[in-house]
Amino acid sequence: MAPRFRTKCFVEGCGFAPVAHGYCRGHYTQLYRHGRITGLLRPRSGRAAG
Repeated sequence: MAPRFRTKCFVEGCGFAPVAHGYCRGHYTQLYRHGRITGLLRPRSGRAAG
C-alpha cells in the first residue's frame, strides 16, 4: 500500500518536508512568485542570522 502523505518535497534532491501541494515552503514560494522552480534551496546553516 502506498503511503498516504509525502515525506519529502516533489523537487528532486530537496530534502525538506512538504507544506503545500507536495512542495516545501521554499519551492512553493518559487512557484507562486516565478511560475516555475528556479533552483534548489540552500541547506539551512546552524549559524545565527546577523
